[in-house]
Amino acid sequence: MRIAAALVVAGIAASSPGCASWRNGSEQEVEIRSVPAGATATLLPGGSTLRTPAKAVLARGHVHTVFFELDGYCPERAYLDRITSPAIRLDALLFLIPPLGLWATEYDKERDAHHQLVPDPLVARLRPATGEEGCREAVD
Repeated sequence: MRIAAALVVAGIAASSPGCASWRNGSEQEVEIRSVPAGATATLLPGGSTLRTPAKAVLARGHVHTVFFELDGYCPERAYLDRITSPAIRLDALLFLIPPLGLWATEYDKERDAHHQLVPDPLVARLRPATGEEGCREAVD
């Protein structure tokens, strides 16, 4: 029975790349919102813009900065950070077959599939503009 279970694990592992790559891919769809809605969000790196609420497909391998602007409100800045994805833990199962486990982990890392962008959703709470001095502290 143990041999059969080992063969099943080996077959699954051999037929797929790293678990995080298979489950996550190198990009992640992230929901970007603002309160109030309708702000222009500029995404860096890249410089693409969108109107909130929206979804953006972003590379998992980068930390992203998002600048929010809406008439009558102070501009805000928010960050999407990257953490180690729980999916990478599945690669640990492949370490039962040492060369395959190492290969799967490296495969995921090369594709940045071992990262997860947080927070998701990203929500920026915009403050009403009360004059130039009131807005300066949030962005500087």
